[in-house]
Amino acid sequence: RMIIDGSTLEGGGQILRNCVAFAAILNIPLHITNIRGNRAKPGLQRQHLAGLKLAVELCNARATGLERDSTQVTIVPGSEIKHGQFTADVESAGACTLLAQISLPIALFGSGSSTFVLKGGTNVPLSPPFEYLKRVFLPALARFGVPEGAVEVCEERQGFMPGGGGEVRVRIEPLTRPLVGACLDERGDVTKCTAYVSGVCTAAFEAEVAKEIQDCRKLAVAMESEFRVRRVHRESKCQMQVVLVAETSNGHRIGASAVTGGKRSSGKGLVAAAVAKMVEQLEGEVCVDEYLQDQVVIFMALARGRSRMKCGEITLHTRTAIHFASLLSRAVFEIQE
Repeated sequence: RMIIDGSTLEGGGQILRNCVAFAAILNIPLHITNIRGNRAKPGLQRQHLAGLKLAVELCNARATGLERDSTQVTIVPGSEIKHGQFTADVESAGACTLLAQISLPIALFGSGSSTFVLKGGTNVPLSPPFEYLKRVFLPALARFGVPEGAVEVCEERQGFMPGGGGEVRVRIEPLTRPLVGACLDERGDVTKCTAYVSGVCTAAFEAEVAKEIQDCRKLAVAMESEFRVRRVHRESKCQMQVVLVAETSNGHRIGASAVTGGKRSSGKGLVAAAVAKMVEQLEGEVCVDEYLQDQVVIFMALARGRSRMKCGEITLHTRTAIHFASLLSRAVFEIQE
């Protein structure tokens, strides 16, 4: 039984998600201690508990410690990854996309097709938004040999802070051949940039966002836009997110986003924050943005052959993902800075 210290490096929920996914796929019994040890409120919160229970159900594991605020869990995966229909509900605005992050790799190695109903937040701070999952993360999986259409996602209902209430459906077909090494190191030219705008807002707020997108001159290409908004009459009810996706001539996708709150409570500020993040990514000529870099580490480790990616400064999340991928798999990582 392998012992994992959940306070290592970044010391957050990513350690739990990645290590449990590796354990399920590679059939490794785990004992995880100091869960989220570097957080102000350590231990399992609703989002982590929902994801963990989903993974345990998927791999038919024996588990202990599955309760709120628990700082240690033991997981002994079953001999086969299950398939079928699964539901996970965070019961708060905790991110649906992080439920997908733990379950998706496991289901790819399953014994049949699976459908997931994931309930919680779809557009919340500090988590990948749904549009990022769909338009940046999933296309990146194709580079590892995940067939087109093997993973389909649909946002049934949007969910923002603080109430959540969002719902995402995910259908996954298992792999019929091994993952292959991906080359994510030749960006090419930026050919297109699209702004995906989601949420609820007043007509005036929506118009301000649309104008800022149309008038943006900070990117190499003109921005297209796609709006999925519901109008309300009170400005205090506005809850919006802008996800920018840049596409390149070599087929890479780079994302940046901003969500309403604090200094981004105006339409102008919201768009400006997302654009500033995108400009920073594009100036570095990266193929993988700061959020995708740690999310693909598990697939690099599980793939056959050599993978390469060109990214910006290695984040602590990525260093943490690499540390545990090296520990739990046979993968060897080399960082050239």
